[in-house]
Amino acid sequence: MGIVRENQESRPAQYERNEGYLEWQDASRIADELAVEEIIDRVRSLETQREEYETQFEATDPTAVSVFDAERHDTVHERMAAVSDWQGVIRDIRLYELARQLSQNDGRLIPA
Repeated sequence: MGIVRENQESRPAQYERNEGYLEWQDASRIADELAVEEIIDRVRSLETQREEYETQFEATDPTAVSVFDAERHDTVHERMAAVSDWQGVIRDIRLYELARQLSQNDGRLIPA
């Protein structure tokens, strides 16, 4: 079904989740539950949030941000939470964009 992938190089065999398959399932669920306009509105909102994080941290990639630049422990915790949320926003943008494509193309990624 594509839910897991086998690591061909390991003995005994090891398996890992296929994140692409799980993202496709999430996007498919979103496409079924929301109208295209609602998906587009959600993407706009998420893009605004992403821009706010980029401005706040003066970076375009959350992995480039050091959360330990703060002097106080509570500030480090707040930065960690914000960076984690930012990564979630980026993932959600990807999911909702995929859902939009699925909705607009009758369940396909590219037009038939």
